[in-house]
Amino acid sequence: MKKALIIVGVIVLILAGVGIGYALTHKPKPATTTTTTSASETVAPSTTTETTTPTASDDAATTETVITYSNGGFSPSTITVKNGTTVTIKNTSNHTMQFDSDPHPAHTTNAELNVEKVSAGGSQTFVVKRTGTFGYHNHLNPSETGTIIVQ
Repeated sequence: MKKALIIVGVIVLILAGVGIGYALTHKPKPATTTTTTSASETVAPSTTTETTTPTASDDAATTETVITYSNGGFSPSTITVKNGTTVTIKNTSNHTMQFDSDPHPAHTTNAELNVEKVSAGGSQTFVVKRTGTFGYHNHLNPSETGTIIVQ
């Protein structure tokens, strides 16, 4: 009986060693292809671009959305994005603006939207991590507003 138990134990150890050896030498290969989808929508005088790029390290798509600020305000004024999206505020106007969350002047609704001043011709980015509907505005001209819906 002891002999049979020893033989079974040795077989189990051999099988475990073979399994571990296989697992160590046959790692899954990372994805080698990258797909980029780009769609542009032009709204005079501003442009909105959304790009989706899957990455090898993350099965979920990384998305970037652009909100353009011109002398006429924000475009698009309302966007819907997924949690984790990178949002770029691009200032194409001829003056500095200050992108902040509502309410004015406290900016307390969603601190991740408070990117502060963006000089003429400049841009700032942030990543949305809180889900919900959030208003934003140009602190230097609070009548210029918009909404970000994060799903």
